[in-house]
Amino acid sequence: MHTHSLDLTHTAAVLLAHSQGSRLHELTARDCNSALHFAGVHRLADFAMASVVRAGIDRVVVATQHYPATLQRHLDSVWHPTLPDGGLVFRNGPDVAGADGYVGALDTIRANAAGFDGTGVQEIVVVPADQVHAIDLSSMIAEHRRSGLPITVAAMPMPLDDAQTLGGVRLDAEGQVVGYHDPGRAPYPLTEDGARAMACLGVYVLDWSWLKERLRLQALSNFAPDLLALAAASREAGVWIMGSDAEAPYWRKVDSLDAYRRASLDFEARPLPCQRPVAAGAALRLPPAVPGRDRFSGQVQMGDVRLLSPVLNSDDRERWCVLDRSVLMPGARVDPGVRLSRTIVAPGTAVPHGIITGEDPQEDGRWFRVSSEGTILITTAMLAHRGATRTRLFPLFGRSGARPVPST
Repeated sequence: MHTHSLDLTHTAAVLLAHSQGSRLHELTARDCNSALHFAGVHRLADFAMASVVRAGIDRVVVATQHYPATLQRHLDSVWHPTLPDGGLVFRNGPDVAGADGYVGALDTIRANAAGFDGTGVQEIVVVPADQVHAIDLSSMIAEHRRSGLPITVAAMPMPLDDAQTLGGVRLDAEGQVVGYHDPGRAPYPLTEDGARAMACLGVYVLDWSWLKERLRLQALSNFAPDLLALAAASREAGVWIMGSDAEAPYWRKVDSLDAYRRASLDFEARPLPCQRPVAAGAALRLPPAVPGRDRFSGQVQMGDVRLLSPVLNSDDRERWCVLDRSVLMPGARVDPGVRLSRTIVAPGTAVPHGIITGEDPQEDGRWFRVSSEGTILITTAMLAHRGATRTRLFPLFGRSGARPVPST
């Protein structure tokens, strides 16, 4: 499945799946962010796993921590059949690093160092499991070996604002990393284009013997800024640039409600922004969400807006459903008459007739989760709270179907 003839006998991949993803709020209350459903049948971690398998790496350590059970079941079912026996190993933070679990990405590697030594690993590929991309790890590993440097970081030219959010590197004329800036600090503009900077993607290839020596420095807890800044200062870091001038590759970090909604909408468009993760012989049985299949006769797609036509009374506008830049997660349903804008409906949530979002910010914030950029999250618990509160405030009098009367 890989595109380069590389000897990967002594190469192992580490999937960083230990993050909760706190900016995803209720979506990760009982699952890690890497286990989130994405684009129908997939989970976020599938994109990292697909990149590893395409490259031909057959030893994968999945570092988990926050509610790992769902992710482990999924990866065991979908990806374990594509690897040799013992090729997929789960290492949960509290089990290997003590009660507090992993503290930073480098600490994750440090806690699993004995396992790498015991299996003869000479090269480690580190891939976060909360990103959506189709990164060519074969090409990156080949560039790492060609450079002869002990650490190679994946990077991509991005607008200055995006690079400032992610952190980035400064390169010399030979493409070697000579500086690093933390997220939130002003990035180093590219010399040929003052509007862009080289942003770090959080993907690394490292020589294990070199990395193991640096792990002895307990002050180092993360690849960026700790290790990367140290390597840049000693001119030991190289860069692999994702994509080319002729190709704008797709890469998204999905660590917030806004990022999740935007990336999900990208995968509802045609053509797809990047290839879907495919595991040979794996069964992906979960169907994509269908909004009230039995209640709608069809849909019209206009850009990011979906209009769902009712089975009956199609001339009644209140029987139509409007989804504007909104995402229904698996098992979510909406009733006729619902209008959702910039909204995520959580898995298994049934949105009843009359719910409208994206038109009254005060009303949205009263009942639902609203992000700083205006993405609205609806969950079953939120709807239940709304229903109970409104019943107390507006009790029903008389026969069923009577209009609510405000209490005094």
